[in-house]
Amino acid sequence: MTILRYHIAFGVVENAARVLSMQTAALPHGGTILSPSLASFASDSPALRLNSAGWMNLPPEVMATLRTQSALKDYCRRRIEKKAPIFDRPLQEFLAGYLDIVEAEVREHAAMLAGGASWDSALYSTADWFFSAFLPLPNAHLGLTAEERAATEAECFIHFDVLFWTGASLIAVTLERLSMQTPGQRREQARFAAIRPDITFVTIPVGENGPRLRSHLPGVCDRFWQGLRYPLGPYRPEAFRWRPPEW
Repeated sequence: MTILRYHIAFGVVENAARVLSMQTAALPHGGTILSPSLASFASDSPALRLNSAGWMNLPPEVMATLRTQSALKDYCRRRIEKKAPIFDRPLQEFLAGYLDIVEAEVREHAAMLAGGASWDSALYSTADWFFSAFLPLPNAHLGLTAEERAATEAECFIHFDVLFWTGASLIAVTLERLSMQTPGQRREQARFAAIRPDITFVTIPVGENGPRLRSHLPGVCDRFWQGLRYPLGPYRPEAFRWRPPEW
C-alpha cells in the first residue's frame, strides 16, 4: 500500500507556504509534526485528536490553573474556536457546533464508556472522552505536489474550511456560504477531488449547524472513541518523557 503524506497549514495563518517551510525545515524525513499552525503526517499515522500533543500550548503553569475537567474542556474549546479567522462567522459556528455534538455524543453513550461507576472512575471520568474526539484543523491549507498543481491549475495549496484526520481517511469539509466560492475555486476543488480518492470530500449547506451536522459527518461525530480502551487528556508531561501505552 502506498504511503501518502499530508502537509496542512491551519488556523489564522497569513502565509501557508512560510508556515510549512519554517516548521518542516528541521523535520526528519518521514517524521510527524503537530504544532498550533501545522500538521504534517503520513497516511499510516494515528488519528489526530483533541488529546494529540502539540496543536495547542498547554504549559504546566496554565495546566495548574485548570483544576476541573470542565475548565480543561472549556480551555480546549476556546483554543479550537480561536483558530477560525475573526470575521469567518460560518467557520466559528461550525467549530462550536461540532464541539457541542462531541459533548452530546459522550453524554448519550456514558453508560457504555469506561470511567463510570467502576474502579477506573478514580483515574478518569466518562466526560474525559471529550478529548478523544477528532481534532478539527480549521482554515486548512493542504499542500499540493507538483503533479497536483499541474492537474488542478492551483497554486501550492488548496483550501478547505476544515480538515479531519481519522487515522483511516482525510475528511475535507467545505462550508457553503452566502458568498459562494469563485468559479476558479470550485474548479480547483473539483479537479482535486477527481485525483484524490483517498480523501473524503464533504460540503455542508448553509444553515446546517448544531445537531444537524451529525448527518454530514457520521464518520467523525459518531462514536469517535471506537478502537480506544481508555480516554487520554490533552496534557502530556513531556518533561518526564512519558508516553501513553498502545491504545
